Amino acid sequence: MTSEDGLLMTGVTEYAEGYDVRLIETTGTYSIGKTEQEWTGRGRLAIRALNEAGYNCTEVDLLELLAWVKANRPDLLA
Repeated sequence: MTSEDGLLMTGVTEYAEGYDVRLIETTGTYSIGKTEQEWTGRGRLAIRALNEAGYNCTEVDLLELLAWVKANRPDLLA
């Protein structure tokens, strides 16, 4: 898996426009809601979904998403 292209997540749906959803490893530093110490130099697994006719995308941290589901909707993991 390259950080640019990611791994195509076949069977995962982007509902707004039907674009590909990919699993990527981030290369940059993301500091939204995190201290620099937590994030500097760390790649994270993220889910990238293209939108706006493919000119934009949304990236969601996969491990944070799974932790939220485990804490708040454990029934979905059964």
